[in-house]
Amino acid sequence: MSNERTLPSDVPSEQGILGCVLLDPEFALPLLRREGIGPRHFYDGRHGQILTVAGDMHRRGIPLDDVLMLPRLEGVDAPYLNALRDATPNALNLEYFFPQFLESFHKRQLIKYATRAIQLAHDPKQELAVIRDTFEQFNKQVRLNGEEGVRAKSLFDLEFHPDSDPGELIKDRFLCRGGGALLVAPTGVGKSVLAMQLMMSFALGRECFGIRPARPLTSLLIQAENDEGDLAEMREGVAHGLNLTPTQIERLRESVKVYTEDQKCGVAFVDRVDELLGVQKPDLIWIDPALSYLGGEVTSQKDVGGFLRNLLNPVIHRHGCGCFLIHHTNKPSQGKEKSDWQAGDFAYLGSGSAEWANWARAVLAVRSVGSHDVYELRAGKRGARLGWVDSEGKKAYSKLIGHSTDDNIYWRDASEDELKPEGRPKSYNAEELLSTLPPEGLMPSEWQRTAKEECGISESSFHRERRALEKAGRIHKSKITNKWQPIQK
Repeated sequence: MSNERTLPSDVPSEQGILGCVLLDPEFALPLLRREGIGPRHFYDGRHGQILTVAGDMHRRGIPLDDVLMLPRLEGVDAPYLNALRDATPNALNLEYFFPQFLESFHKRQLIKYATRAIQLAHDPKQELAVIRDTFEQFNKQVRLNGEEGVRAKSLFDLEFHPDSDPGELIKDRFLCRGGGALLVAPTGVGKSVLAMQLMMSFALGRECFGIRPARPLTSLLIQAENDEGDLAEMREGVAHGLNLTPTQIERLRESVKVYTEDQKCGVAFVDRVDELLGVQKPDLIWIDPALSYLGGEVTSQKDVGGFLRNLLNPVIHRHGCGCFLIHHTNKPSQGKEKSDWQAGDFAYLGSGSAEWANWARAVLAVRSVGSHDVYELRAGKRGARLGWVDSEGKKAYSKLIGHSTDDNIYWRDASEDELKPEGRPKSYNAEELLSTLPPEGLMPSEWQRTAKEECGISESSFHRERRALEKAGRIHKSKITNKWQPIQK
């Protein structure tokens, strides 16, 4: 007698659910989506395939008849489809099949997480944080299938880890496991390159433009816009810009994975994401661009919210990863994008519904500042958590980044000096700055603004030359008026 155990399953319930779909897709498919049921819930691989094809055909307005379905199915014939239709007398019976169907699925999930957690715990090379994350996923499944039902948690039972949050991905809790972030940029400026530079840096545990990973993070990029040649060119350019060694590149081989998906959107796409996450188990998933996979109206809160909250959120929560969505900004009306925007306004630079930014825990935006090579990287949401500071050591929410100055494709740190109008000198002397300070003095912000308007001096140059004047005893700051004043000799 064989000791091999089969995984829990309830094939008749699976067949009954698919029978409802084939009999009345208008009724059955929306109900399945509302309940979060997709191909991954089916034990029989044929059944998951049938649901995927049925959902795709229905979305495209194609009837679910055998002649049109069978060419898209593998290992399924017409008698089997007819047997599925005979598995239920009426599509209204759909919810009757749910209890046993879901119970079998949850039992399989428990077995999967428990087995994985035990394997990791026996591996001496495995990090404790990874083992704990896997056990946490196991515990979530146990709670999900418990008899307690829906219960709220006491405010004072919530866990707080001020020094070492196990769910932290980007410091300081800018992004955590189960959370989503938006990376927004205009079309054609290189947002895919920036995303690749971030994920390659994070995989090595390195910060990138002051964005710091909590530890080396693995990434999975799912993209639709670039072919393999484009992606390889980006990879080589970023590797050059980061000055990577052969050893570091070898580490990236297993830490950054790419999957091209240019045929699925909506439910079918998220089902594919679910499948990929189950296999790859990355810390971060990058979806580039979001509009390729929405499967709805970008301006519709219903469509955007349904995609992000009803479809994508359950998947990233279940797999315990973070998600970066790459999204386009609205087309600017003139050379600069909303130059008078302030603070949190920048979270809403993304094209379409405000739900994109409302969903995201954090938002990073690349904004045009009137240059073809230099752009502003703005932390539009949760920016204070990044710990950025300006040249004066004060909290900052933006910094300048620029395209590479050689023949490679990557991003680099930039300075305000690169934004000077044509014809301005590339450097300034203290005398030129001093000439903008009247005898009665100016408040610090007034002096800086005057220097920029009259001489085109950038903020960083202003502070550099101002410190030189102060050190030379040419200016002083009044303790009474708080104004900078020239010292008359």
